Order: sequence, then structure tokens, then C-alpha cells
Amino acid sequence: MGAAFNIRSFLGGYYDDNVYFNNPPDFLPNAQNSEFHHMNIILGTSEYDFCKDDNYQMSGILNRKGIRHQLDVSPWGNHDWPVWKEQFPRYLSKI
Repeated sequence: MGAAFNIRSFLGGYYDDNVYFNNPPDFLPNAQNSEFHHMNIILGTSEYDFCKDDNYQMSGILNRKGIRHQLDVSPWGNHDWPVWKEQFPRYLSKI
């Protein structure tokens, strides 16, 4: 919920296979795994979440791969517990 997904900004330019395989924006576009199409993925963010753009980017990656998912953007709040407290029960009810 409200994830940044891209870990590269925390690594000071370091990059190797460990980074690649643990960095979804790098790994997912090239990944070939039929299990992705059986997951119930929900990207939860909010209107004022500083990670909102990252969620839109991840949604775009999933769309290009034809991976079913939901992008849920709450119309209020930011990257904080009050938003997650409201979102989490809804997400649990979908699994």
C-alpha cells in the first residue's frame, strides 16, 4: 500500500543482479511467469501519497504485461496509517 517499488534511489548507484531481481520496475517488464496472471494484485495509494506516481508506474508495467490488477487511489489522505487503516480491510475482503 503506497509503495515506492524502486529501490535504486537508496543504493548510491550500486547495481547488480541482486538489485535487478529485487527491484520490480526493472525485473517485472522482462519477467516471464504465468503465476503473475493468477495473483490478486491491488496497488493502494491516495491522492496526496508521495508514492502515488510510483503506483501509477507499476500499474502501467502490469498493464503492458497484461497482468490483472487494481489501482486504488483513495481521494483523501497521504502516505500514512489513517489511509492504510481504511484500505486494508477492503483489500483483505478481496482475497
